Amino acid sequence: MSDMSSLEIAHMVKDITGYRVFPSNQQKQPCVKDPYGKATNDLEGITELFRNFPKAMTAIPTGPINGITVVDLDVKGGVNGIEAFSNLIKNVPHTMVVRTPSGGAHVYFRTGSENIPSSVGKLGPGIDVRGAGANAIAFGSISATGEYRWDHSVSGFTWRPAPMPPDLKRLIYEAASAGRSPSKSGYNQSSIRYRLSDPIITGQRNNELASRIGYLLKMYPPQRVHDLAHHMNATLTTDPLSVKEVDRIFYSILKRELQK
Repeated sequence: MSDMSSLEIAHMVKDITGYRVFPSNQQKQPCVKDPYGKATNDLEGITELFRNFPKAMTAIPTGPINGITVVDLDVKGGVNGIEAFSNLIKNVPHTMVVRTPSGGAHVYFRTGSENIPSSVGKLGPGIDVRGAGANAIAFGSISATGEYRWDHSVSGFTWRPAPMPPDLKRLIYEAASAGRSPSKSGYNQSSIRYRLSDPIITGQRNNELASRIGYLLKMYPPQRVHDLAHHMNATLTTDPLSVKEVDRIFYSILKRELQK
C-alpha cells in the first residue's frame, strides 16, 4: 500500500468500506473546511476533495454519518490501551481492527444511526471512543511514523464491523453521563466535553452552541472550531440555526476568548 498515492488510498478505502471520507493532514486535522459536510463516498467527489492534498491521510467520519463507532486504543508513554480494553470488555466479537503506527489499534463497531458519545480516557487509560462528530484515520494511510494497517488476522478480508456489544455501549453511556451535573443552566461548564455530541434542543441552541464553542477554542485552532460549530448545528440541533447566526455566535465567543 505504501506505493499508492493518497488519492488511490482514499479510493481504495471507499471501494472496500463504502464509507464517506475526507482528507486529513499529518496532525490528524482536516485539510478542508466543513470536513463532515463535505465527506463523500462518491469517486469524483473524493478526487475533488483530495486533489490539492497529495500527502493527505484518509479520515473516516465516525457516528451516524457512516454508522460506526471506533474505539481507539493507544499504546505509548507507558499506557497500554489494548490491555486495558481487554480487561474491561470480555468476549469482544470478531470485528474490524486497524493497527496504528504506534502499536495501538482502532476497533470498529457498527452503531447505525445512534449518536454514541465520544470520550477521551473515560473508559480507562489509553481508551478513546470516537463516536458522533469524530473520525478515525483509515487503513492504508501513511503518517510520519508509519502506516495504518488493516489487521486481516482478526477479521479476514471482509469489511463488516460487528455490532457494538451491549456491555461496551452501556459503559460508554455511563462514562458520558458521569461527567454531567445539574446547574442553573442545566450543566456545569466542566461537563461540556462529555456532551459535545449530544443533541441540542430548541430553546437552548444559542447558549449551548456558545458553551461548546468556548470550550473547543481552548483546545483547537479557530478555523477548526468554526467548522465544528457548523457541523454541530447541522447534525445535532432539532431546529438548526441559520449559517449567519452560527457565525455570529462563533465570532462573538472568539472575540471574548482573544481578550482574555
